[in-house]
Amino acid sequence: MASGTVDRVESPAPGNSLPSSSSRMSLNSEPNSHRLSHLGDGDTWSVSSNNDMVYIAEVKDLQSGEDGDTSSIMFYQGGGAEQPRRSVTGSASMLAVRGRNGSGVVTTSSGDSVTTASKESTVEDDLSRGVSQVSFSTTMASQDSGLPDDPASVPSSYDNGAGGASSAEGGSFLCGSRDDLLEEMEPYLMSSIVTLMVRIPAYIAPGQKGRGKILKCTFSPHASVNQVRITITDTIQNETLMSLIHLRLCRQLPDGSWQWLDEQRCLGVHGILTEAQLEMKEVEPHFRDVIINIPQLGNQVNLEYDQFSLVQDILDAVLRIHDEQLNASSHSYALYHVRHKTRLSLTESMVFYEILSTDKLELKMVQGRAKMVVLTVDIPEAKSQRKIRASLDQTVGDLMSTLIRRLTDISERAWQYFSLYLKTRPGRRTKGMWMEEYKFLSTYNLDEQDILEYRPKYRLFSFQLRIFPPCPPVAMFGGEEENAYLSAAANPGAGGLPSSSATGAGKPTFDPNYPRLLVDETTTNKQVVELLSNACSFDYPASWYGLFDQNGVELPRDKHIWDLVPRTGVEQQDTNFCIHMRHKNVKVSQDGEPDSEMALSVDLSWPGSHLRDLLCRRYGVRDSHSSGVHFRGCYLQMKVSLLKQDVSEGAHLVLNQLSTDDMWVNSPSSGPSVDESMDDFDPGSSVDTTFDSTYLTGFDKPQQPTQKRQVLLKASDDRPFWDEPPDSEENIRFQSENGRDVVVAGTFNKLVERLTHSDLSDLDFVHTFLATYQNFTKPEKLFSKLFERYCVVRQEKMSFKEFSAFRTNIQVRTINAIRLWLDTAGEDFASTDNLLQSILDYTDDVVIVDWPKFAGGMRARINEIRKGQTKKSRKATALDPPPRPLLPANAGTKVNLFAFDPVEIARQMSLIDFKMYCTILPHEFLNQNWAKTKYKHRAVNLLSMIERMNTVTYWVATNILSQKDKHQRAKRITNFVQIAEQLHNMKNYLTMMAVLSGLQHSSILRLKKTFDKVDKKHMRVLNDLCELITPGKNFRQLRTLQDNSVPPTIPYIGIFMADLTFIDTGNDNLLPGGLINFYKCRLIYSQIRQILAAQNTAYNFEVIPSLEENLTKLHVLNPDILGEMSLQREPR
Repeated sequence: MASGTVDRVESPAPGNSLPSSSSRMSLNSEPNSHRLSHLGDGDTWSVSSNNDMVYIAEVKDLQSGEDGDTSSIMFYQGGGAEQPRRSVTGSASMLAVRGRNGSGVVTTSSGDSVTTASKESTVEDDLSRGVSQVSFSTTMASQDSGLPDDPASVPSSYDNGAGGASSAEGGSFLCGSRDDLLEEMEPYLMSSIVTLMVRIPAYIAPGQKGRGKILKCTFSPHASVNQVRITITDTIQNETLMSLIHLRLCRQLPDGSWQWLDEQRCLGVHGILTEAQLEMKEVEPHFRDVIINIPQLGNQVNLEYDQFSLVQDILDAVLRIHDEQLNASSHSYALYHVRHKTRLSLTESMVFYEILSTDKLELKMVQGRAKMVVLTVDIPEAKSQRKIRASLDQTVGDLMSTLIRRLTDISERAWQYFSLYLKTRPGRRTKGMWMEEYKFLSTYNLDEQDILEYRPKYRLFSFQLRIFPPCPPVAMFGGEEENAYLSAAANPGAGGLPSSSATGAGKPTFDPNYPRLLVDETTTNKQVVELLSNACSFDYPASWYGLFDQNGVELPRDKHIWDLVPRTGVEQQDTNFCIHMRHKNVKVSQDGEPDSEMALSVDLSWPGSHLRDLLCRRYGVRDSHSSGVHFRGCYLQMKVSLLKQDVSEGAHLVLNQLSTDDMWVNSPSSGPSVDESMDDFDPGSSVDTTFDSTYLTGFDKPQQPTQKRQVLLKASDDRPFWDEPPDSEENIRFQSENGRDVVVAGTFNKLVERLTHSDLSDLDFVHTFLATYQNFTKPEKLFSKLFERYCVVRQEKMSFKEFSAFRTNIQVRTINAIRLWLDTAGEDFASTDNLLQSILDYTDDVVIVDWPKFAGGMRARINEIRKGQTKKSRKATALDPPPRPLLPANAGTKVNLFAFDPVEIARQMSLIDFKMYCTILPHEFLNQNWAKTKYKHRAVNLLSMIERMNTVTYWVATNILSQKDKHQRAKRITNFVQIAEQLHNMKNYLTMMAVLSGLQHSSILRLKKTFDKVDKKHMRVLNDLCELITPGKNFRQLRTLQDNSVPPTIPYIGIFMADLTFIDTGNDNLLPGGLINFYKCRLIYSQIRQILAAQNTAYNFEVIPSLEENLTKLHVLNPDILGEMSLQREPR
């Protein structure tokens, strides 16, 4: 049944069964109640009796308006159906009759007599006009009610009641008033206390494991049903009292129907004489919803049930709906509560279980009692093996859950695509098989010699679709959190994962241009392409498309896709591949250049604009100087694919260039576009000299290109790159250093040219530029200028062969500069995704076509930055493994921080501070950002480091002054001196300075009596360290020490900040004439380089979590309180 439809399950009426072919099953929820029915025009009344039923008849005189005599007429149906009922006459107002037959017609006649006819006949006598209504309600006679089964065992006093008689066949009839009957039958019917087991619905009184409460009560048989209900109400908590008011007691009859108990009657009259099972239920019908998962089918069913529905009713309904698929005749099933992990008893009412609107039940096969086995599970990705004791009546899914809980060192999400594989066992099975999660372990006949493997069954792949036009909107593909499953097996849904009908397999999700598939190990590249071709409705046959890696190399179509990627442990990463039309070779040339003809591999689904941009780059023609691409006597339309313009393999296309007279002198950004002036060639096309991936790929995104173009046009404030004049004093200046010329000033164009020079390789200039460019420009402007540089313009009198070599050098140098920028300054892109997206578009639309071998690495690095990996991982020192932690003797208990060895405290402080130190970025040191309120947001990490050092300083002073005794204060000073000494040994000069600053705080230095108690040895160490950090002669000793230190080290950044302040104050950013002062950038980088060098090598110490937490969250007092405490400890 499709999810979303609701079936109603109600309790069955007596003698009726559930309809077998109804989508809406109606089960009578009324308790069994009968009235004497009128048979004709006369006053004849009848009732059909059932086996083993007790009938209570009430006769009221409605004609006179007064109640007549009320009698109990009890039929005990003990006789066989083959013996006809005997006629008997008795008092109509006081009569009890014991019958023999299973069914019959009862009629009341005039006079004080009742005639019981045989089941084959109906006696129609005149009714007494004084009797206008006779009503019957049914109850069940308990097996232990005390009523004698044998008529002969009935006391003789009952044989001759008022008007009584007996039959020859033993059909005795009991007659007498109600009170007389109860009194005389008490030794037989009411000889014991009644024990009631009353079930309360879970939504009224929840019990254990999602069930309702069961109350055990004892009553006298004379107690009324109302007294029983009041007692139960008082037993339940007061807050549920209001709910219980609407409940009544009832019981289930043998035929499956339900009977309300008359609250005015006693238990004995209802036949409840020793014990009974009762339930509290709502009087009014109330329907609730429940969802049943069917993992065998990857489906679920929604049903409605009322207060009388049993678990068996729900199970029958589910099996009836899916009878063929589940083969219910051959297997036994049960319902399980998923949240409570319990099996529901088939004989219980549904309301007896706590089933919330968010809960689900699950259908599982029921197996016989299974033995326990110890199973061996190999986990290749984790390089481990586990032994698990399991019962064979568990499901495979239960075993997987147990396994995941034991693998606590790996996140549960990492195992989401794993499953259990039963390995081949010689002599028992020919090949291994995947185990299905919903099946029981006993299905596979496992024993302790079998070996299971827990390994990936599916692997997540993401694919970039470079399809023109783009794929349909994501709304076509369903929910945003789904993945499509792809299996080469005949049944894609087998193996414990949802089938295609359930998951929407074949419909990629998320971004329609980046679908994701869960692929099994048997799937080939050809199958992937065919699936995506059908799902995304490609315009052309699937055979025209191919699967490519990120470097543009087509992957073999018959190769399994799993074989193309390394299997690197449990934590599987998304693997990107590209799907686009397979390229075809065409001939291209430039108009008027006979030696320019070349073969070019193109995607024939490209729009004409894409091909034109490619030819402009290959022939060095500005976009504004191109009139279009000529083919078969006409120009290609820019927005129509090449295939639709009849371009095929081997076609010859010519790039036409405008004549010199038609070329514009101004840049395209300030003049009209080509297509605005040449409507005859292509009325709908447009030209943009700036890089716009949306335009190049033909995607229709109305607002994004405009926003991107505005950002890029900011780079056009100065002269276009290829209009820059040759080198001169007016645009670039050099200075000789160590026998070579170094750049000291230049225009932005000239600095970018130097960055990507075709003949020179100045790595020092490259690193200086990338570290300091934000001193004079923004990242967006730099990328725009680099793209201008990449689009090489052919110079006059340059042959095509010379231009090809020149273009190759510059484009490769530009790509390398961008790659180095991404690697060394990934933080520049973290604050704005627009810039990163622009570089990604450049990679996918330009680099992948011109230089495919570079595209994969660039895309991988961009994805790393997007995931937060802005910096390359730090390498540890050569010491491997790390030194053993120095723990106190009672390390298992909560100990004082200073119980740890000073060496270990210094290690943990170095780890904490180095982690913070590595977050400081080069641009935070530019323009004194840390000291200017307006620009402090540009130096967040640097300011955090400074705040940390100030906190350490005050922490030292706080800990010393917190000791009331001078001996304890002296001991604490000794602790900090030892820590500072160890920090010095570890070359952590930054934290050492903070600790010594605390020891030299004014509130500490005045404690002469305390310092007198410090050991002389430690005082000498303290004096030597303080001499080392003396600021005299511009920290000469500390500078020398830091310059000669080998990493790992954390230098004192205060020295660099002082030098950078001096450099920034004494040098302007721009020189007279508007040239950028690159000499200042070189001075700045000389300081930043030392900071960056220290970030490259990390400390190799083991983290102690408890100590790390204490040293991270330092508690300090403010300086004013420290001064007051100092005076308290040692008054003046």
